[in-house]
Amino acid sequence: MLKIIIPTAMLMPMTWLSKPSMIWINSTTYSFLISLVSLSYLNQLGDNSLNLSLLFFSDSLSAPLLVLTTWLLPLMLMASQSHLSKETLARKKLYITML
Repeated sequence: MLKIIIPTAMLMPMTWLSKPSMIWINSTTYSFLISLVSLSYLNQLGDNSLNLSLLFFSDSLSAPLLVLTTWLLPLMLMASQSHLSKETLARKKLYITML
């Protein structure tokens, strides 16, 4: 779980330190990378039971829910770009931080 929480927490400084023209590109790309890393949750080798995986600290039932949760962030970022085009730069950064 920390493999997802720590990179997601690092999304905040990356958003606030980005150039104004690169905010959406950086945040969307970084969140897609987090989502791709979360796909490794689905590949729990040799674990066909409901036991806890020692590598990911999640069981085989909750792993798809974790992956779906991480894939919502880049989708929400892409969906909100056109709605926030007229907002100020500080509001855009605050919105991305709150996601």
